[in-house]
Amino acid sequence: MLATATRYAGGGATAEAKRVIYAILRVAPDFAHAWHVLGTIHYQAGEPLAAALALSEAVRLDATHAPAHALLGELALRAGDRDTARARLGVAVERADALTPKHRVWATLLLARAMQPRVR
Repeated sequence: MLATATRYAGGGATAEAKRVIYAILRVAPDFAHAWHVLGTIHYQAGEPLAAALALSEAVRLDATHAPAHALLGELALRAGDRDTARARLGVAVERADALTPKHRVWATLLLARAMQPRVR
């Protein structure tokens, strides 16, 4: 079912993707990866607060969930919260073996960006 939700989201059918994920979460509310997928769907739909809430639940359920930490780090960086971004992205990079090669590079680049001094 997660693959179905991902396919829906990839095709722009956000409502259908959310419907599938919520069906999964009704049966398995402690499934951290489903919360991560929900957060990703919200992120892609331009809903950063909903994304952060779902991703935070994924991390609450699995503190080592690197993809959720990475996306939370990006959201924090976009919001200007460099401290949170560094912390979240640091966890993601530490657990880089749990990321795809593309996401490893993405998280590492975002962490480098979060470490740069602010330009005023």
